[in-house]
Amino acid sequence: MWVWDGLDDELYQGLWREFASWVEWLEDAYGTWVELPPCWPLHEALREELRLFWYWHIELMTTEESPVTGIAWHNDLRQSTQAWRELASCEHAEQLRYHRQLAEQRRRRHEGFLEQAIATRNDAGRRHDGGEA
Repeated sequence: MWVWDGLDDELYQGLWREFASWVEWLEDAYGTWVELPPCWPLHEALREELRLFWYWHIELMTTEESPVTGIAWHNDLRQSTQAWRELASCEHAEQLRYHRQLAEQRRRRHEGFLEQAIATRNDAGRRHDGGEA
């Protein structure tokens, strides 16, 4: 069960601890690839991606899959770890403030572009109706 919404507290906490232990193992076993910030549990996208790798790893280790699937897991892990390295030096509190500022800037820019797109349609409609040449 990789979707944890609706789990009772005991099961939820148990899964978290098991998952965190696996991530610790991953960092030890693949230390040359995997470099995570200590605050990784607080980064939703990173946490979700790690959790998917965890479940995929469980499936690999408990089913009789082709070795090709294991190679795919390692290739995908190696590729993902390149993106994770950007977070490796996260100091979390500063990052959160910075990310909120970036998100607000993105929202403002989006609103501006949205208004431009709406105005473009309105301008085109006026030209089509003979309002402008």
